[in-house]
Amino acid sequence: MSDETMTKGAQAPRRPHSRRAITLPTVPGLRPASDDAGMTGLSYLKLLDQLEQAQLELNRLPQLIHVDELCGVGNRRAFSREMERAQALAERHGMPCHLAIIDVDGFKEINDRFGHAAGDFILSSLAALIRSNIRRADALCRLGGDEFAVIFYGIDEGKLCAKIDRLMRSIADAPFEFAGKCIGLTVSIGFSSIEFDAASTFTRADAAMYEVKRLRGGT
Repeated sequence: MSDETMTKGAQAPRRPHSRRAITLPTVPGLRPASDDAGMTGLSYLKLLDQLEQAQLELNRLPQLIHVDELCGVGNRRAFSREMERAQALAERHGMPCHLAIIDVDGFKEINDRFGHAAGDFILSSLAALIRSNIRRADALCRLGGDEFAVIFYGIDEGKLCAKIDRLMRSIADAPFEFAGKCIGLTVSIGFSSIEFDAASTFTRADAAMYEVKRLRGGT
């Protein structure tokens, strides 16, 4: 027997090839996928895609906490931030800024008569209508319930009065139709110039709004 034959004969028998299970780390929010062999796991490309989507959602969070969920406009947090900005612009640069408070007339009666779904529809539709009637630079926020606020930047009082009058007429003329029923809508709007004290500015604008509501017989 040759040396070569003896060497081959001395080799240890080969073990059958076995697949080693790999446990992937659990990533919150990621959906498991199955490969062609039926093994549960996450493919590399799917993992990257889902991580990218998760990161996009995380990046949106700072914006979402300042957005009203129903109407898609600024919420109370956004309002406080915008008021601070308007005050700074008025104080440092002398920019004329105004706060307008908008309140729906008879909103409780709308809810009672047509239901809360109709009330939600009215609020979201009203927000869209107000947004279309103001400049992109102006800030629209929902303060809560049926009350909205608009911060107008760089506009004098005379032009603002004309703008508010047009807005009120646009809302009164708009066809708010829900479930085949047309719901008439009016609003009361009061405003005040924004100075250095946010609390007093809001109080003056709110008082002006209620005075308009009283004179017009709204509720």
